Amino acid sequence: MRIFSSFDTKLRQKKLKEAQDLYGADKVMVLSKSGLFLFLKVVPKLLGFIIIVVTIIVSNWIFWISQERYTIYVLIGVIFVLLTFAWPIIKHIVDYYMDFALVTPKSLIMFNQTWIFKKDMATVDVEKIKTILIKKRNFLYSIFNNWDLIFLSEWDSNNFWEITLYFIPRPEEKKEKISNIIWYAV
Repeated sequence: MRIFSSFDTKLRQKKLKEAQDLYGADKVMVLSKSGLFLFLKVVPKLLGFIIIVVTIIVSNWIFWISQERYTIYVLIGVIFVLLTFAWPIIKHIVDYYMDFALVTPKSLIMFNQTWIFKKDMATVDVEKIKTILIKKRNFLYSIFNNWDLIFLSEWDSNNFWEITLYFIPRPEEKKEKISNIIWYAV
């Protein structure tokens, strides 16, 4: 689904196909967030959201029975609360499904869909990438084998010398495959 020029749900498939046609399927890799991101960022907020909605519905049902004349004010309040709590959930879901990085023998391209009207794309030539680091943060990451991949590159005119990809599953395997793609192709 494409909404405006900055929001395209098929962007990942299009870019992957273009890169595979150009370099071959074995020389292209997509990096995206793991399910742990969804579990940690969306599930607790979603459960909280459900509890709040149920509490509001039950308390307003009791209130509506006794005060029918204030119904419109209650509805406006309920809608405001629902939108306030739903916004971060929707943002994290968009991050999970729409943010990705594409590794090719010539470049590392990172796509970050912030919202419907905002999409960022950054490209670094593989010749500028000097180091790939795996940052291990905490116990929960260790259990699910999810870490952060950090690409360090030479200083460039855009001051874009560190790219961090969060919640990457099986990063050691990914690092090895990335190394095979970018350093043996040069």
